[in-house]
Amino acid sequence: TQLAIYRPIEKMPVFAKSGAIIPLDADPVATKATELPETIEWRIYPGESNQFKLVEDKDGQRVETSLSIDEERGQLELITEGATEILPAKRNHVLKFMSSTAVKVTNSDDNDSKIAEITYDSEHKVTEVTLVPSAFSFNADLVDFQAVKVTDGLGTYQEILKRANIENQLKDYLWDRISHTDDRDKLFNVFNRLDDRELASALFEVLYTQK
Repeated sequence: TQLAIYRPIEKMPVFAKSGAIIPLDADPVATKATELPETIEWRIYPGESNQFKLVEDKDGQRVETSLSIDEERGQLELITEGATEILPAKRNHVLKFMSSTAVKVTNSDDNDSKIAEITYDSEHKVTEVTLVPSAFSFNADLVDFQAVKVTDGLGTYQEILKRANIENQLKDYLWDRISHTDDRDKLFNVFNRLDDRELASALFEVLYTQK
């Protein structure tokens, strides 16, 4: 299936497959070319169990950091092995969970908690867990780690119609059909009759993702 994606110029869609684990340098501007990042930011998406191994080399030595998610059990494990002495003294990990609701993250290690801070960004649906510096192993239980659900279909339609270069009369007609029609097939037919194919495709995208 191919789906064209339409966004205003100030927005950029980002796609990640189910269970994606993406490690990033949290501050790439500050990291010198010859140094390793002080903070690793992990972007973690729900949907499937997965594992990612981050390999870092310096001065002929290597360190490997593995982060794995067990979707069925709701468990996370992060472990760093190898020449940890090559890492920055304050090496830190920030785990960002992309989820519909705030993710409950509890340290399941037997020792003291390695969680320094947990915050939730309700606008962007991100639970951020900051670990204490130099935490070379971390085990956690996850609750409510679930895919972000698209809920504001009408708001998205409004945004598309607002920026559409069409007559107000047509905008009013389309909005009336969208806001008063629950039948997807009828909406499909309305959009399919539009002469502006780019507008039609943008509306089709919302209709498709709302199913």
